[in-house]
Amino acid sequence: EGRPALDVIFRVSNNNLAFKYKAYPQKETLSCVVQEEASGFLMPKGTTTFLCPQSNPMTGFARTGPSYETSYMLDDAVG
Repeated sequence: EGRPALDVIFRVSNNNLAFKYKAYPQKETLSCVVQEEASGFLMPKGTTTFLCPQSNPMTGFARTGPSYETSYMLDDAVG
């Protein structure tokens, strides 16, 4: 095997930052449960967002939801 259970993938550009978690199957296990999330950001004044609302967890194929983008507000003000 030798494959990790989880990778954190970052995408950074001049004015954008994103990261995602990629979970790999472990033998017969096809899903996992995240018990806690503690990431955060300090953003400068004037920052705008590109955020999606959180979908209901453990839905869809193999309980992988939320795994697709939902509606969002482009360049909405922070706060």
